[in-house]
Amino acid sequence: MTVATLEPVAPAAAPTVAPNLAPFDARTLAFTHALSRALAADASLRREGAVQALAFWLRPAETRALEAHFRALEGPDAVLVPRGTVFHVPPSNVDTLFVYSWIVSLLVGNRNIVRLSQRLGGVGARVAEVAEAVLSAPAHADVAAGSTFVRYGHDDARTAALSAACDVRVLWGGDAAVTRLRAVPLPPHAIELTFPDRYSACALDAGAYLALDSAARDALADRFANDAFWFDQNACASPRLVAWLGDAAHARPAGDDFWPRVATAASRRGVYAEPGTVLAKFTEAARAALDEGATAVVRVSPEVTVVQLPALDALRRVAPGGGLFHEVVLPSLGALAPHLTRRDQTLTVFGIAPAALREAARLFNGRGIDRIVPVGQALAFHHVWDGYDLFQQFTRRVHVEPRGW
Repeated sequence: MTVATLEPVAPAAAPTVAPNLAPFDARTLAFTHALSRALAADASLRREGAVQALAFWLRPAETRALEAHFRALEGPDAVLVPRGTVFHVPPSNVDTLFVYSWIVSLLVGNRNIVRLSQRLGGVGARVAEVAEAVLSAPAHADVAAGSTFVRYGHDDARTAALSAACDVRVLWGGDAAVTRLRAVPLPPHAIELTFPDRYSACALDAGAYLALDSAARDALADRFANDAFWFDQNACASPRLVAWLGDAAHARPAGDDFWPRVATAASRRGVYAEPGTVLAKFTEAARAALDEGATAVVRVSPEVTVVQLPALDALRRVAPGGGLFHEVVLPSLGALAPHLTRRDQTLTVFGIAPAALREAARLFNGRGIDRIVPVGQALAFHHVWDGYDLFQQFTRRVHVEPRGW
């Protein structure tokens, strides 16, 4: 792997001469398993939940499951082959996302160029260092030859040079950044995947929650805190809105019991609200009271503030992160449908039957929501993300007619 400031302005040479690895090549799997062990063993990363989740995702059992999903996409009339070179532009505010994007593309055999943010530091920088160390081993030379990491600032000439060399461009980040980068031309044959700003929610059945004993309520609150606070509520999949399903007679006691448990779970995880974050939450809560008709703003702790809404008609989907949640009571999950927008990504759920979830997905009918997962799994990366099956997007489907030979 090359990690460097890109000089001069030119497509990186290493990916274009890299060995052509087949999807789920033994050499690629040997590397991912070695990276899993290295991340799990690194003393500076052992307490980082997001990194340990990444290490778990890279384990042999997990990559075997990924390969099974991939092979199921093929058949007698179809072979999936790598697209070639994939240029990834990950965000700067989710430390480990660049690894997921890179690894999914790597697993299906592509060469990869990953632009790391100049602001990447702390956990993200350490993860990059561990990956570089693993790739430097002679056993992983073939994988390293096809993995080039670069750092540079806002420079359209450099981005254009790398874009001209790619078969797929993957853009993650805020709406403004994605829009600006999309203006950089691509080769006529290349495709582009975009992952802009998204908004996520959580739906909890109030009756099911009240039926839990105290230990189970604590466990649910801890899983919710896992979804919300790993990246200070800045991940697109982290819940910003909580909808209690049922009537107010059940929903209000459920919420009153739930939020202090979430605050306790956040404190146990070492979450600390910086003064600037507390001020931003206070400002946004005041705006919600004026513009969204909030009926109450409850400061549960410095880390958890809850804005109670009577309805979703005026929801602005603006939140500073850091533990600001909007809360509403809905009669059913279907009542969410009229208020969805294409920006809405992940819905975490508790106490709702799978059949009802599938029915809701059909009712939502493309308005929004690309993922419905249990509370606690909002940040669990999956090869199907934002409505894309990345295995299919990162490969070309070669049709092989099985008849008439």
